[in-house]
Amino acid sequence: MDEQWLSEAKRLSIWLDDFLRDLIVDKFPQSRAEDIRQFLPPYVPLIFGFVVLAFLAFKLFRWWRPKKTDLERRVEELTKALDAQNHRNAPDAPSPTAETLAQRDAAIRDLATSRTPTDAEAVRDIEAGDIKAAIAALERGAQADMAQATANMAQAAAKWRRLGALVYDIDMAKAKNAYEQAFALDATDFSGAIFLARLRQQAGDLNGALNAADAARTAAGTTREQMTAHSDLGDLHILKGDLKAARRLFQDGLDLAQALARDTPTSALAKRDLSLSFNKLGDVAQQEGDLKAARRFYQHGLDLHQALARDNPTSAQAKRDLSVSFNKLGEVARQEGDLKAARRFYQDDLDLAQALARDNPTSAEAKRDLSVSYEKLGEVAQQEGDLKAARRLFQHGLDLRQALARDNPTSAEAKRDLSVSFNKLGDVARQEGDLKAARRFYQDDLDLAQALARDNPTSALAKRDLSLSYEKLGEVARREGDLKAARRWFQDRLDLAQALARDNPTSALAKRDLSVSYEKLGDVAADQGDIAGAIAWYERSLPLARQLAADSPSHPGFRDDLAITERILAALKARR
Repeated sequence: MDEQWLSEAKRLSIWLDDFLRDLIVDKFPQSRAEDIRQFLPPYVPLIFGFVVLAFLAFKLFRWWRPKKTDLERRVEELTKALDAQNHRNAPDAPSPTAETLAQRDAAIRDLATSRTPTDAEAVRDIEAGDIKAAIAALERGAQADMAQATANMAQAAAKWRRLGALVYDIDMAKAKNAYEQAFALDATDFSGAIFLARLRQQAGDLNGALNAADAARTAAGTTREQMTAHSDLGDLHILKGDLKAARRLFQDGLDLAQALARDTPTSALAKRDLSLSFNKLGDVAQQEGDLKAARRFYQHGLDLHQALARDNPTSAQAKRDLSVSFNKLGEVARQEGDLKAARRFYQDDLDLAQALARDNPTSAEAKRDLSVSYEKLGEVAQQEGDLKAARRLFQHGLDLRQALARDNPTSAEAKRDLSVSFNKLGDVARQEGDLKAARRFYQDDLDLAQALARDNPTSALAKRDLSLSYEKLGEVARREGDLKAARRWFQDRLDLAQALARDNPTSALAKRDLSVSYEKLGDVAADQGDIAGAIAWYERSLPLARQLAADSPSHPGFRDDLAITERILAALKARR
Protein backbone atom coordinates (compact mmCIF):
# COMPACT_ATOMS: atom_id res chain seq x y z
CA MET A 1 0.00 0.00 0.00
CA ASP A 2 2.87 2.41 0.87
CA GLU A 3 4.68 1.68 -2.45
CA GLN A 4 1.49 2.28 -4.42
CA TRP A 5 0.91 5.60 -2.62
CA LEU A 6 4.49 6.72 -3.30
CA SER A 7 4.13 5.82 -6.95
CA GLU A 8 0.96 7.85 -7.30
CA ALA A 9 2.56 10.80 -5.51
CA LYS A 10 5.55 10.66 -7.85
CA ARG A 11 3.31 10.66 -10.90
CA LEU A 12 1.39 13.67 -9.54
CA SER A 13 4.66 15.52 -8.89
CA ILE A 14 5.92 14.87 -12.46
CA TRP A 15 2.60 16.05 -13.88
CA LEU A 16 2.62 19.24 -11.79
CA ASP A 17 6.23 19.90 -12.79
CA ASP A 18 5.48 19.60 -16.49
CA PHE A 19 2.27 21.62 -16.13
CA LEU A 20 3.89 24.51 -14.28
CA ARG A 21 6.99 24.66 -16.43
CA ASP A 22 4.94 24.67 -19.61
CA LEU A 23 2.59 27.28 -18.14
CA ILE A 24 5.42 29.65 -17.25
CA VAL A 25 7.64 28.99 -20.25
CA ASP A 26 4.76 29.58 -22.67
CA LYS A 27 4.61 33.17 -21.47
CA PHE A 28 8.06 33.91 -22.84
CA PRO A 29 9.62 33.93 -26.33
CA GLN A 30 10.90 30.62 -27.63
CA SER A 31 14.49 31.88 -27.45
CA ARG A 32 14.22 32.26 -23.68
CA ALA A 33 12.09 29.20 -22.98
CA GLU A 34 14.85 26.64 -22.58
CA ASP A 35 16.86 28.92 -20.27
CA ILE A 36 13.85 29.45 -18.03
CA ARG A 37 12.96 25.76 -18.03
CA GLN A 38 16.54 24.90 -17.07
CA PHE A 39 16.78 27.33 -14.17
CA LEU A 40 13.23 26.94 -12.74
CA PRO A 41 13.72 25.63 -9.15
CA PRO A 42 12.54 22.02 -8.75
CA TYR A 43 10.50 22.78 -5.56
CA VAL A 44 8.24 25.36 -7.24
CA PRO A 45 5.91 22.72 -8.73
CA LEU A 46 5.64 21.07 -5.33
CA ILE A 47 4.64 24.37 -3.67
CA PHE A 48 2.16 25.03 -6.42
CA GLY A 49 0.73 21.56 -5.93
CA PHE A 50 0.20 22.12 -2.22
CA VAL A 51 -1.60 25.39 -2.95
CA VAL A 52 -3.91 23.71 -5.45
CA LEU A 53 -4.64 20.83 -3.09
CA ALA A 54 -5.36 23.22 -0.21
CA PHE A 55 -7.76 25.18 -2.40
CA LEU A 56 -9.57 22.01 -3.44
CA ALA A 57 -9.76 20.82 0.17
CA PHE A 58 -11.29 24.14 1.22
CA LYS A 59 -13.89 23.88 -1.52
CA LEU A 60 -14.73 20.33 -0.50
CA PHE A 61 -15.08 21.39 3.15
CA ARG A 62 -17.43 24.21 2.18
CA TRP A 63 -19.48 21.80 0.11
CA TRP A 64 -19.63 19.00 2.72
CA ARG A 65 -19.94 21.29 5.79
CA PRO A 66 -23.12 20.51 7.76
CA LYS A 67 -25.90 22.95 6.95
CA LYS A 68 -28.07 24.55 9.60
CA THR A 69 -31.47 22.97 9.80
CA ASP A 70 -34.62 25.02 9.37
CA LEU A 71 -35.22 24.64 13.11
CA GLU A 72 -31.76 25.93 14.00
CA ARG A 73 -32.21 28.93 11.72
CA ARG A 74 -35.63 29.67 13.21
CA VAL A 75 -34.31 29.42 16.78
CA GLU A 76 -31.40 31.72 15.92
CA GLU A 77 -33.74 34.28 14.33
CA LEU A 78 -36.12 34.24 17.31
CA THR A 79 -33.22 34.60 19.76
CA LYS A 80 -31.89 37.65 17.89
CA ALA A 81 -35.35 39.20 17.75
CA LEU A 82 -35.89 38.72 21.50
CA ASP A 83 -32.42 40.06 22.30
CA ALA A 84 -33.29 43.20 20.34
CA GLN A 85 -36.55 43.54 22.27
CA ASN A 86 -34.70 43.08 25.56
CA HIS A 87 -32.30 45.94 24.75
CA ARG A 88 -35.15 48.17 23.59
CA ASN A 89 -37.71 47.52 26.34
CA ALA A 90 -35.48 46.74 29.33
CA PRO A 91 -32.12 48.44 28.77
CA ASP A 92 -31.54 48.68 32.51
CA ALA A 93 -31.98 44.98 33.11
CA PRO A 94 -28.89 43.18 34.42
CA SER A 95 -27.13 40.67 32.26
CA PRO A 96 -29.24 37.49 32.17
CA THR A 97 -28.03 34.67 34.36
CA ALA A 98 -27.22 31.20 33.06
CA GLU A 99 -30.52 30.01 34.54
CA THR A 100 -32.65 32.62 32.79
CA LEU A 101 -30.84 32.04 29.50
CA ALA A 102 -31.35 28.29 29.75
CA GLN A 103 -35.06 28.74 30.46
CA ARG A 104 -35.44 31.22 27.62
CA ASP A 105 -33.55 29.02 25.13
CA ALA A 106 -35.77 26.07 25.99
CA ALA A 107 -38.86 28.27 25.58
CA ILE A 108 -37.66 29.54 22.20
CA ARG A 109 -37.00 26.03 20.92
CA ASP A 110 -40.42 24.87 22.09
CA LEU A 111 -42.09 27.85 20.43
CA ALA A 112 -40.16 27.31 17.19
CA THR A 113 -41.33 23.67 16.94
CA SER A 114 -44.94 24.34 17.94
CA ARG A 115 -47.70 23.89 15.39
CA THR A 116 -50.54 25.64 17.22
CA PRO A 117 -52.03 28.72 15.50
CA THR A 118 -51.42 31.07 18.42
CA ASP A 119 -47.77 29.99 18.70
CA ALA A 120 -47.25 30.46 14.97
CA GLU A 121 -48.80 33.91 15.27
CA ALA A 122 -46.48 34.76 18.17
CA VAL A 123 -43.44 33.66 16.16
CA ARG A 124 -44.43 35.98 13.30
CA ASP A 125 -44.96 38.85 15.74
CA ILE A 126 -41.58 38.30 17.40
CA GLU A 127 -39.82 38.22 14.04
CA ALA A 128 -41.62 41.45 13.11
CA GLY A 129 -40.46 43.08 16.34
CA ASP A 130 -43.96 43.36 17.86
CA ILE A 131 -43.40 41.78 21.27
CA LYS A 132 -46.71 43.07 22.68
CA ALA A 133 -48.68 41.29 19.98
CA ALA A 134 -46.61 38.14 20.54
CA ILE A 135 -47.34 38.20 24.27
CA ALA A 136 -51.05 38.66 23.58
CA ALA A 137 -51.06 35.68 21.23
CA LEU A 138 -49.25 33.46 23.73
CA GLU A 139 -51.62 34.55 26.50
CA ARG A 140 -54.60 33.61 24.32
CA GLY A 141 -53.08 30.19 23.71
CA ALA A 142 -52.56 29.50 27.41
CA GLN A 143 -56.02 30.77 28.29
CA ALA A 144 -57.54 28.51 25.64
CA ASP A 145 -55.88 25.50 27.26
CA MET A 146 -57.18 26.59 30.66
CA ALA A 147 -60.72 26.78 29.28
CA GLN A 148 -60.60 23.14 28.25
CA ALA A 149 -60.73 20.01 30.37
CA THR A 150 -58.74 19.62 33.60
CA ALA A 151 -56.44 17.23 31.79
CA ASN A 152 -54.94 20.23 29.96
CA MET A 153 -54.04 22.16 33.12
CA ALA A 154 -50.45 20.87 33.06
CA GLN A 155 -50.17 21.87 29.41
CA ALA A 156 -51.59 25.31 30.16
CA ALA A 157 -49.16 25.77 33.07
CA ALA A 158 -46.27 24.85 30.78
CA LYS A 159 -47.40 27.46 28.25
CA TRP A 160 -47.60 30.14 30.93
CA ARG A 161 -44.09 29.24 32.13
CA ARG A 162 -42.84 29.37 28.55
CA LEU A 163 -44.28 32.87 28.16
CA GLY A 164 -42.69 33.95 31.46
CA ALA A 165 -39.28 32.67 30.35
CA LEU A 166 -39.55 34.43 26.98
CA VAL A 167 -40.30 37.87 28.43
CA TYR A 168 -38.46 37.64 31.78
CA ASP A 169 -35.84 40.18 30.68
CA ILE A 170 -38.24 42.20 28.53
CA ASP A 171 -41.42 42.85 30.52
CA MET A 172 -41.25 41.97 34.21
CA ALA A 173 -44.95 42.63 34.81
CA LYS A 174 -45.99 40.28 32.01
CA ALA A 175 -43.46 37.71 33.16
CA LYS A 176 -44.80 37.86 36.72
CA ASN A 177 -48.40 37.47 35.53
CA ALA A 178 -47.40 34.46 33.41
CA TYR A 179 -45.61 32.73 36.29
CA GLU A 180 -48.50 33.54 38.64
CA GLN A 181 -50.89 31.80 36.24
CA ALA A 182 -48.56 28.81 35.94
CA PHE A 183 -48.08 28.57 39.71
CA ALA A 184 -51.84 28.61 40.31
CA LEU A 185 -52.17 25.66 37.92
CA ASP A 186 -49.05 23.74 38.97
CA ALA A 187 -47.04 24.63 42.07
CA THR A 188 -44.83 21.54 41.73
CA ASP A 189 -42.59 22.84 38.94
CA PHE A 190 -39.24 24.04 40.30
CA SER A 191 -38.39 26.63 37.64
CA GLY A 192 -41.87 28.14 37.73
CA ALA A 193 -41.80 28.48 41.52
CA ILE A 194 -38.27 29.88 41.80
CA PHE A 195 -38.74 32.50 39.08
CA LEU A 196 -42.06 33.55 40.58
CA ALA A 197 -40.37 33.96 43.96
CA ARG A 198 -37.82 36.32 42.41
CA LEU A 199 -40.47 38.32 40.57
CA ARG A 200 -42.59 38.64 43.72
CA GLN A 201 -39.51 39.81 45.61
CA GLN A 202 -38.84 42.49 43.00
CA ALA A 203 -42.46 43.60 43.34
CA GLY A 204 -41.99 43.97 47.12
CA ASP A 205 -44.18 40.97 48.05
CA LEU A 206 -41.81 39.25 50.49
CA ASN A 207 -44.42 36.94 52.00
CA GLY A 208 -45.55 35.82 48.55
CA ALA A 209 -41.92 35.36 47.53
CA LEU A 210 -41.28 33.17 50.58
CA ASN A 211 -44.32 31.06 49.72
CA ALA A 212 -43.10 30.48 46.16
CA ALA A 213 -39.51 29.82 47.27
CA ASP A 214 -40.75 27.25 49.78
CA ALA A 215 -42.67 25.56 46.97
CA ALA A 216 -39.48 25.57 44.87
CA ARG A 217 -37.55 23.89 47.69
CA THR A 218 -40.23 21.19 47.88
CA ALA A 219 -40.21 20.71 44.11
CA ALA A 220 -36.40 20.67 43.77
CA GLY A 221 -35.25 17.44 42.16
CA THR A 222 -31.52 17.90 41.65
CA THR A 223 -28.82 18.89 44.11
CA ARG A 224 -28.30 22.18 42.29
CA GLU A 225 -32.02 22.97 42.43
CA GLN A 226 -32.00 22.30 46.18
CA MET A 227 -28.98 24.57 46.58
CA THR A 228 -30.66 27.35 44.55
CA ALA A 229 -33.86 27.13 46.59
CA HIS A 230 -31.93 27.39 49.88
CA SER A 231 -29.99 30.38 48.57
CA ASP A 232 -33.10 32.25 47.44
CA LEU A 233 -34.88 31.52 50.72
CA GLY A 234 -31.86 32.82 52.62
CA ASP A 235 -31.94 36.07 50.63
CA LEU A 236 -35.60 36.53 51.47
CA HIS A 237 -35.05 35.92 55.19
CA ILE A 238 -32.31 38.58 55.15
CA LEU A 239 -34.82 41.03 53.70
CA LYS A 240 -37.24 40.01 56.44
CA GLY A 241 -34.51 40.66 59.01
CA ASP A 242 -34.28 37.05 60.22
CA LEU A 243 -30.51 36.57 60.05
CA LYS A 244 -30.57 33.36 62.08
CA ALA A 245 -32.86 31.65 59.57
CA ALA A 246 -30.85 33.08 56.67
CA ARG A 247 -27.59 31.73 58.09
CA ARG A 248 -29.09 28.25 58.51
CA LEU A 249 -30.39 28.22 54.93
CA PHE A 250 -27.10 29.50 53.50
CA GLN A 251 -25.17 26.85 55.43
CA ASP A 252 -27.42 24.16 53.95
CA GLY A 253 -26.79 25.71 50.54
CA LEU A 254 -23.04 25.68 51.13
CA ASP A 255 -23.13 22.00 52.09
CA LEU A 256 -24.92 21.22 48.82
CA ALA A 257 -22.53 23.41 46.79
CA GLN A 258 -19.52 21.66 48.33
CA ALA A 259 -21.00 18.27 47.44
CA LEU A 260 -21.49 19.41 43.83
CA ALA A 261 -17.95 20.75 43.65
CA ARG A 262 -16.57 17.45 44.94
CA ASP A 263 -18.63 15.45 42.45
CA THR A 264 -17.69 17.69 39.49
CA PRO A 265 -14.18 19.01 40.29
CA THR A 266 -13.61 20.42 36.79
CA SER A 267 -16.93 22.27 36.56
CA ALA A 268 -16.61 26.06 36.45
CA LEU A 269 -20.31 26.37 37.30
CA ALA A 270 -19.90 24.24 40.44
CA LYS A 271 -16.93 26.38 41.53
CA ARG A 272 -18.88 29.57 40.96
CA ASP A 273 -21.86 28.23 42.92
CA LEU A 274 -19.52 27.37 45.78
CA SER A 275 -17.95 30.84 45.77
CA LEU A 276 -21.37 32.49 45.85
CA SER A 277 -22.38 30.28 48.79
CA PHE A 278 -19.35 31.50 50.74
CA ASN A 279 -20.29 35.10 49.91
CA LYS A 280 -23.85 34.57 51.16
CA LEU A 281 -22.60 33.38 54.55
CA GLY A 282 -20.18 36.30 54.60
CA ASP A 283 -23.09 38.71 54.08
CA VAL A 284 -24.93 37.28 57.09
CA ALA A 285 -21.82 37.36 59.28
CA GLN A 286 -21.17 40.96 58.29
CA GLN A 287 -24.72 42.02 59.19
CA GLU A 288 -24.41 40.18 62.50
CA GLY A 289 -21.22 42.14 63.23
CA ASP A 290 -18.94 39.09 63.08
CA LEU A 291 -16.42 40.72 60.76
CA LYS A 292 -13.76 38.06 61.33
CA ALA A 293 -16.10 35.32 60.08
CA ALA A 294 -17.27 37.55 57.22
CA ARG A 295 -13.68 38.12 56.10
CA ARG A 296 -12.98 34.39 56.20
CA PHE A 297 -16.02 33.55 54.06
CA TYR A 298 -15.29 36.35 51.59
CA GLN A 299 -11.67 35.22 51.27
CA HIS A 300 -12.83 31.71 50.34
CA GLY A 301 -15.04 33.30 47.69
CA LEU A 302 -12.19 35.47 46.42
CA ASP A 303 -9.84 32.48 46.09
CA LEU A 304 -12.37 30.66 43.91
CA HIS A 305 -13.16 33.73 41.81
CA GLN A 306 -9.46 34.39 41.20
CA ALA A 307 -8.99 30.80 40.00
CA LEU A 308 -12.02 31.09 37.70
CA ALA A 309 -10.75 34.39 36.30
CA ARG A 310 -7.34 32.85 35.61
CA ASP A 311 -8.95 29.87 33.86
CA ASN A 312 -11.30 32.13 31.86
CA PRO A 313 -9.33 35.33 31.20
CA THR A 314 -11.83 36.60 28.59
CA SER A 315 -14.94 35.96 30.70
CA ALA A 316 -16.77 39.17 31.66
CA GLN A 317 -18.75 37.23 34.27
CA ALA A 318 -15.57 35.92 35.91
CA LYS A 319 -14.14 39.45 36.04
CA ARG A 320 -17.34 40.86 37.50
CA ASP A 321 -17.49 38.13 40.15
CA LEU A 322 -13.91 38.92 41.08
CA SER A 323 -14.68 42.63 41.40
CA VAL A 324 -17.60 41.83 43.72
CA SER A 325 -15.27 39.80 45.96
CA PHE A 326 -12.84 42.71 46.19
CA ASN A 327 -15.75 44.98 47.05
CA LYS A 328 -16.97 42.73 49.86
CA LEU A 329 -13.53 42.39 51.42
CA GLY A 330 -13.09 46.14 51.15
CA GLU A 331 -16.32 46.70 53.06
CA VAL A 332 -15.18 44.41 55.87
CA ALA A 333 -11.83 46.17 56.07
CA ARG A 334 -13.55 49.56 56.18
CA GLN A 335 -15.85 48.46 59.00
CA GLU A 336 -12.82 47.13 60.87
CA GLY A 337 -11.14 50.51 60.50
CA ASP A 338 -8.35 49.24 58.25
CA LEU A 339 -8.81 51.97 55.66
CA LYS A 340 -5.53 51.24 53.88
CA ALA A 341 -6.63 47.66 53.16
CA ALA A 342 -10.13 48.84 52.28
CA ARG A 343 -8.78 51.34 49.74
CA ARG A 344 -6.57 48.63 48.19
CA PHE A 345 -9.51 46.23 47.77
CA TYR A 346 -11.77 48.97 46.42
CA GLN A 347 -9.08 50.07 43.96
CA ASP A 348 -8.81 46.50 42.64
CA ASP A 349 -12.59 46.52 42.30
CA LEU A 350 -12.49 49.85 40.46
CA ASP A 351 -9.79 48.67 38.04
CA LEU A 352 -11.94 45.70 37.01
CA ALA A 353 -15.11 47.80 36.84
CA GLN A 354 -13.40 50.34 34.56
CA ALA A 355 -12.11 47.58 32.28
CA LEU A 356 -15.56 45.99 32.05
CA ALA A 357 -17.17 49.36 31.31
CA ARG A 358 -14.62 50.00 28.54
CA ASP A 359 -15.21 46.56 27.03
CA ASN A 360 -19.01 46.91 27.28
CA PRO A 361 -19.73 50.62 26.68
CA THR A 362 -23.48 50.07 26.22
CA SER A 363 -23.92 47.87 29.32
CA ALA A 364 -26.07 49.45 32.02
CA GLU A 365 -24.84 46.82 34.47
CA ALA A 366 -21.19 47.71 33.82
CA LYS A 367 -21.92 51.43 34.29
CA ARG A 368 -23.79 50.77 37.52
CA ASP A 369 -20.95 48.59 38.84
CA LEU A 370 -18.51 51.39 38.05
CA SER A 371 -20.67 53.90 39.95
CA VAL A 372 -20.65 51.60 42.99
CA SER A 373 -16.85 51.33 42.82
CA TYR A 374 -16.50 55.13 42.85
CA GLU A 375 -18.93 55.30 45.76
CA LYS A 376 -16.96 52.80 47.85
CA LEU A 377 -13.68 54.65 47.36
CA GLY A 378 -15.55 57.85 48.23
CA GLU A 379 -16.66 56.32 51.53
CA VAL A 380 -13.04 55.50 52.40
CA ALA A 381 -11.92 59.03 51.55
CA GLN A 382 -14.78 60.42 53.64
CA GLN A 383 -13.81 58.22 56.58
CA GLU A 384 -10.19 59.36 56.21
CA GLY A 385 -11.34 62.98 56.36
CA ASP A 386 -10.45 63.77 52.75
CA LEU A 387 -13.78 65.39 51.93
CA LYS A 388 -12.56 66.90 48.67
CA ALA A 389 -11.61 63.47 47.30
CA ALA A 390 -14.84 61.99 48.65
CA ARG A 391 -16.91 64.66 46.92
CA ARG A 392 -15.07 64.06 43.63
CA LEU A 393 -15.60 60.29 43.77
CA PHE A 394 -19.27 60.62 44.77
CA GLN A 395 -19.73 63.07 41.89
CA HIS A 396 -18.31 60.52 39.43
CA GLY A 397 -20.87 58.04 40.73
CA LEU A 398 -23.66 60.61 40.48
CA ASP A 399 -22.77 61.45 36.87
CA LEU A 400 -23.01 57.80 35.87
CA ARG A 401 -26.27 57.29 37.74
CA GLN A 402 -27.90 60.38 36.30
CA ALA A 403 -27.12 59.08 32.82
CA LEU A 404 -28.54 55.66 33.71
CA ALA A 405 -31.70 57.24 35.14
CA ARG A 406 -32.15 59.32 31.98
CA ASP A 407 -31.74 56.26 29.79
CA ASN A 408 -34.06 54.17 31.99
CA PRO A 409 -36.73 56.54 33.35
CA THR A 410 -38.94 53.70 34.61
CA SER A 411 -36.19 51.80 36.42
CA ALA A 412 -36.70 51.64 40.20
CA GLU A 413 -33.09 50.52 40.65
CA ALA A 414 -31.76 53.50 38.71
CA LYS A 415 -33.88 55.89 40.78
CA ARG A 416 -32.77 54.34 44.06
CA ASP A 417 -29.09 54.46 43.05
CA LEU A 418 -29.50 58.11 42.15
CA SER A 419 -31.09 58.88 45.52
CA VAL A 420 -28.15 57.19 47.29
CA SER A 421 -25.69 59.41 45.37
CA PHE A 422 -27.60 62.55 46.40
CA ASN A 423 -27.51 61.29 49.99
CA LYS A 424 -23.74 60.73 49.88
CA LEU A 425 -23.05 64.19 48.49
CA GLY A 426 -25.38 65.66 51.09
CA ASP A 427 -23.37 63.97 53.84
CA VAL A 428 -20.13 65.49 52.51
CA ALA A 429 -21.69 68.95 52.24
CA ARG A 430 -23.01 68.67 55.80
CA GLN A 431 -19.56 67.65 57.08
CA GLU A 432 -18.07 70.63 55.25
CA GLY A 433 -20.59 72.92 56.93
CA ASP A 434 -22.41 73.81 53.70
CA LEU A 435 -25.90 73.20 55.07
CA LYS A 436 -27.62 74.87 52.13
CA ALA A 437 -26.00 72.45 49.66
CA ALA A 438 -26.65 69.54 52.02
CA ARG A 439 -30.35 70.41 52.24
CA ARG A 440 -30.56 70.63 48.44
CA PHE A 441 -28.97 67.18 47.99
CA TYR A 442 -31.15 65.66 50.70
CA GLN A 443 -34.27 67.16 49.14
CA ASP A 444 -33.37 65.57 45.80
CA ASP A 445 -32.91 62.30 47.68
CA LEU A 446 -36.29 62.70 49.39
CA ASP A 447 -38.12 63.41 46.13
CA LEU A 448 -36.86 60.14 44.65
CA ALA A 449 -37.49 58.16 47.86
CA GLN A 450 -41.09 59.41 48.02
CA ALA A 451 -41.69 58.47 44.38
CA LEU A 452 -40.27 54.98 44.94
CA ALA A 453 -42.38 54.48 48.06
CA ARG A 454 -45.50 55.54 46.15
CA ASP A 455 -44.69 53.19 43.28
CA ASN A 456 -43.87 50.29 45.64
CA PRO A 457 -46.25 50.65 48.60
CA THR A 458 -45.52 47.16 49.95
CA SER A 459 -41.71 47.46 49.73
CA ALA A 460 -39.99 47.50 53.11
CA LEU A 461 -36.79 48.74 51.46
CA ALA A 462 -38.58 51.71 49.89
CA LYS A 463 -40.14 52.62 53.25
CA ARG A 464 -36.81 52.42 55.05
CA ASP A 465 -35.09 54.55 52.41
CA LEU A 466 -37.83 57.16 52.84
CA SER A 467 -37.42 57.13 56.62
CA LEU A 468 -33.67 57.75 56.26
CA SER A 469 -34.35 60.67 53.93
CA TYR A 470 -36.55 62.23 56.61
CA GLU A 471 -33.77 61.74 59.14
CA LYS A 472 -31.17 63.49 56.96
CA LEU A 473 -33.35 66.55 56.48
CA GLY A 474 -34.05 66.53 60.21
CA GLU A 475 -30.32 66.60 60.92
CA VAL A 476 -29.85 69.64 58.67
CA ALA A 477 -32.79 71.44 60.25
CA ARG A 478 -31.38 70.74 63.71
CA ARG A 479 -27.93 72.05 62.70
CA GLU A 480 -29.61 75.18 61.34
CA GLY A 481 -31.47 75.67 64.60
CA ASP A 482 -34.93 75.04 63.16
CA LEU A 483 -35.99 72.64 65.92
CA LYS A 484 -39.66 72.71 64.94
CA ALA A 485 -38.83 71.46 61.45
CA ALA A 486 -36.34 68.95 62.85
CA ARG A 487 -38.98 67.51 65.18
CA ARG A 488 -41.40 67.20 62.26
CA TRP A 489 -38.85 65.34 60.12
CA PHE A 490 -37.86 63.03 62.97
CA GLN A 491 -41.52 62.28 63.72
CA ASP A 492 -42.05 61.24 60.10
CA ARG A 493 -39.01 59.02 60.47
CA LEU A 494 -40.43 57.48 63.65
CA ASP A 495 -43.83 56.76 62.07
CA LEU A 496 -42.20 54.69 59.33
CA ALA A 497 -39.79 52.98 61.74
CA GLN A 498 -42.69 51.89 63.94
CA ALA A 499 -44.59 50.50 60.96
CA LEU A 500 -41.53 48.57 59.75
CA ALA A 501 -40.85 47.16 63.22
CA ARG A 502 -44.46 45.97 63.45
CA ASP A 503 -44.26 44.33 60.02
CA ASN A 504 -40.87 42.74 60.73
CA PRO A 505 -40.81 41.86 64.44
CA THR A 506 -37.70 39.67 64.13
CA SER A 507 -35.64 42.23 62.20
CA ALA A 508 -32.66 43.56 64.14
CA LEU A 509 -32.32 46.39 61.60
CA ALA A 510 -35.93 47.45 62.15
CA LYS A 511 -35.41 47.45 65.92
CA ARG A 512 -32.27 49.55 65.62
CA ASP A 513 -33.99 52.05 63.32
CA LEU A 514 -36.79 52.39 65.86
CA SER A 515 -34.29 52.90 68.67
CA VAL A 516 -32.47 55.61 66.70
CA SER A 517 -35.78 57.34 65.87
CA TYR A 518 -36.65 57.63 69.56
CA GLU A 519 -33.24 59.12 70.30
CA LYS A 520 -33.44 61.69 67.48
CA LEU A 521 -36.63 63.06 68.99
CA GLY A 522 -34.95 62.96 72.39
CA ASP A 523 -32.09 65.09 71.06
CA VAL A 524 -34.52 67.72 69.77
CA ALA A 525 -36.35 67.75 73.10
CA ALA A 526 -33.04 68.29 74.91
CA ASP A 527 -32.14 71.14 72.53
CA GLN A 528 -35.49 72.76 73.36
CA GLY A 529 -34.78 72.47 77.09
CA ASP A 530 -37.39 69.73 77.62
CA ILE A 531 -35.15 67.43 79.67
CA ALA A 532 -38.03 65.32 80.96
CA GLY A 533 -39.22 64.77 77.39
CA ALA A 534 -35.70 63.86 76.26
CA ILE A 535 -35.38 61.34 79.10
CA ALA A 536 -38.71 59.79 78.11
CA TRP A 537 -37.58 59.32 74.52
CA TYR A 538 -34.25 57.77 75.54
CA GLU A 539 -35.96 55.45 78.00
CA ARG A 540 -38.09 54.16 75.13
CA SER A 541 -34.91 53.50 73.16
CA LEU A 542 -32.97 51.79 75.96
CA PRO A 543 -34.85 48.43 76.02
CA LEU A 544 -34.36 48.05 72.28
CA ALA A 545 -30.65 48.84 72.53
CA ARG A 546 -30.26 46.31 75.35
CA GLN A 547 -32.15 43.61 73.44
CA LEU A 548 -30.02 44.10 70.32
CA ALA A 549 -26.78 43.90 72.31
CA ALA A 550 -28.00 40.79 74.15
CA ASP A 551 -29.19 39.03 70.99
CA SER A 552 -25.93 39.75 69.14
CA PRO A 553 -23.19 39.96 71.79
CA SER A 554 -20.41 39.89 69.18
CA HIS A 555 -21.83 42.81 67.21
CA PRO A 556 -19.58 45.82 67.93
CA GLY A 557 -22.13 48.28 66.58
CA PHE A 558 -24.88 47.16 68.92
CA ARG A 559 -22.51 47.24 71.91
CA ASP A 560 -21.47 50.78 71.00
CA ASP A 561 -25.08 51.85 70.54
CA LEU A 562 -26.00 50.60 73.99
CA ALA A 563 -23.03 52.34 75.61
CA ILE A 564 -23.91 55.64 73.94
CA THR A 565 -27.58 55.39 74.90
CA GLU A 566 -26.75 54.66 78.53
CA ARG A 567 -24.22 57.50 78.68
CA ILE A 568 -26.56 60.11 77.18
CA LEU A 569 -29.47 58.97 79.38
CA ALA A 570 -27.31 59.25 82.48
CA ALA A 571 -26.22 62.75 81.47
CA LEU A 572 -29.83 63.82 80.88
CA LYS A 573 -30.91 62.50 84.28
CA ALA A 574 -28.06 64.43 85.87
CA ARG A 575 -29.50 67.66 84.36
CA ARG A 576 -32.92 67.25 85.95
